[in-house]
Amino acid sequence: MTTTRSNDPNFAYVDADGGAHLPIRNEQEIREAISAFSGTDFDSSWAKEEARQKILAAASGHGIEVGEDSDLVESAKVRETGTIGGPSGANRG
Repeated sequence: MTTTRSNDPNFAYVDADGGAHLPIRNEQEIREAISAFSGTDFDSSWAKEEARQKILAAASGHGIEVGEDSDLVESAKVRETGTIGGPSGANRG
């Protein structure tokens, strides 16, 4: 039986049971991983963040731009501010 390492560079996410998800070996797979990210169940918020970073790095390495409206970018905004819209009281004039 072959096991997949949790830090396998071919996949953005490897679950606790060794199941590999979100392959990022080539441009097509990276685009598919970007699309599938929000529908993927992760073992933890840490695992989700690690997968997000791997996908973004792979996209950057292949010259793929990730739009501001992407779930990958929205996920980072929620993580940084605790809310989707940003910190409370931000931009109140």
